[in-house]
Amino acid sequence: MIKLLKKRLLLHVQNLYIRSKQQKFSRNLSLLEIKVKYPVLFDMAIYLCSILSNDLKVTISDDEIAFLALHIGSFVDDQRKAETKIRAVIVTPRYNSNEERIKSRIKKELGEEVIIEAVVQDLLDLDLSIQPNLIIFTQMVSEKKWDFFSQAKTVTIKEFITTKDLNLIRRKVEEIKQEKYKTFLEVLLPQLIEEAFYQEVTERVNKADIFEMIAEGFLKKQFVPENFEEKLIERERLSATSFPSGVAVPHAIKYVSYRTGIFVIHSRECIEWEGVDVNLVIALSVDQDDSEDFNKIFPRMIELLAEEVNVAYLNKSENRKDFIKRLIHLMTSNGYYTE
Repeated sequence: MIKLLKKRLLLHVQNLYIRSKQQKFSRNLSLLEIKVKYPVLFDMAIYLCSILSNDLKVTISDDEIAFLALHIGSFVDDQRKAETKIRAVIVTPRYNSNEERIKSRIKKELGEEVIIEAVVQDLLDLDLSIQPNLIIFTQMVSEKKWDFFSQAKTVTIKEFITTKDLNLIRRKVEEIKQEKYKTFLEVLLPQLIEEAFYQEVTERVNKADIFEMIAEGFLKKQFVPENFEEKLIERERLSATSFPSGVAVPHAIKYVSYRTGIFVIHSRECIEWEGVDVNLVIALSVDQDDSEDFNKIFPRMIELLAEEVNVAYLNKSENRKDFIKRLIHLMTSNGYYTE
């Protein structure tokens, strides 16, 4: 697999080099879509292209970067998923191997999403060391019986499982994942967007002023090295971090930060940003050790910020607390969750 990746990458880079030398650039009509849907891949491609551009002495366009992002994406799972299986317990009478049949059916149909921790006849028989996310009953049970497991969701199905029963379980699994993601955001986002990292700007400023403000803000809290402003500019030269929706998301091309944070600047006056009028700036400082958690929010955030209506909604925020509340609302809209 690695050899094939290298072979195809070399071929792609060779063709890219030839096109660049001949000034025959390929137009990628999906450029914005790729930037929005695969932001991590796009940044990986930008990093690779910055090395190629320097070593080969060629200019690489955003269109070519997007092509390379797709090429990498066909081989690399850049956003590795943490273990997300929902822990479940089945409560059902035991007779004629009934419990094994139920467990087997659920495992067969939902094994990618659910792991069965135990099968018991009575919830009171369950080892308290097992803390399930979901309790699956085949008979109605008094709520008092699951006081010790009040955090768990419950669903009641038939002993002879139907497609409807499986769909009931699926909906509960999605509900659990959605709630876990919302809780994750409610804990993480206030930590990332500190009080000092939410700024309202009323006077007219330019992109250089914004970069200076971001770097100084992060530096004051010892989140970034002293050359962070240069790193922002370096990334911006490779490909603009602004979107037609009126937002910019400046960040460094590599992991250079000591701590992870989000710096929000809401400008009452438009900021000219590579041909785009920007009113909202969301700058990122990412410590490599936090990359797994950060990648649970970054792609979704970019997807939302690409839509003008969402940026307008965030621009109505009255303060930091309101901004975080609105951002969480957007990120969990339509039942969204990340694995």
